Amino acid sequence: MDADGDSNAVVDIGAYEYDPNVTEPSFMTDSAAYNVFAGQTFDVEVSITPEAGGAVEAAFTYGSGLSGPATLDILDGAGPVNLPLTAVSTLSGNSQTVAIREGATAQDVQPGEFIVYLYERELTIGGARRFLVLEGNELRIPYR
Repeated sequence: MDADGDSNAVVDIGAYEYDPNVTEPSFMTDSAAYNVFAGQTFDVEVSITPEAGGAVEAAFTYGSGLSGPATLDILDGAGPVNLPLTAVSTLSGNSQTVAIREGATAQDVQPGEFIVYLYERELTIGGARRFLVLEGNELRIPYR
């Protein structure tokens, strides 16, 4: 991918190509990557920076391990709007890309993308079952 338009397609995260003075509206998210458990539903904030000249329809393409809406309307041309996603894959360590492009509107918003890393809640280490719990969450195990 040629992130900075210099005709050099180099695999990277785009950190050096980022130009804070960009004048073309582009789809942005609050993070470039998300870590979630399989089966988890979560929201991703999608915005346009700098804002577009009017309402924009954002269209989404998901990897096979994610589900969410096909489109969202960003009525003010800036956002943010919440994109609700569900991690449907059970393959731990599986990464899925979500691509964002402009749908049926004509505001010339540049595409964007982010990555979702999927993890299984339960795994086996040395024959013993272990559970993974995100920091700040609570795990309750009923006593019998």
